[in-house]
Amino acid sequence: MLKIRELRIEKGISQKELAEYLGMSAGNLCDWEKGRTEPDISALIRIADYFDESVDYLIGRGWEGGGETLSAPKRRLIGKIRKMDDSTAELLLKTIDAFSYNG
Repeated sequence: MLKIRELRIEKGISQKELAEYLGMSAGNLCDWEKGRTEPDISALIRIADYFDESVDYLIGRGWEGGGETLSAPKRRLIGKIRKMDDSTAELLLKTIDAFSYNG
């Protein structure tokens, strides 16, 4: 089953709010959340973008299809990393390495 409801509740978003963002009725969104119908790929992409998640996560494939389920903070971090340019990512790596150094 899709993780739309789980994410929506985690973020404190009502069905009505998400349905309005997607340009659909709350009833159709409810059907998706209950597994009665499924969104098409373009809707899945819009939902993933809205929640800053991967489509794999939305469809229950875990971390990048590998089956590992990440916590909400780690998923948010990955969403932010995906949006970074390379120089910012390099700076973040250096910062993480500095905190990880055990001498």
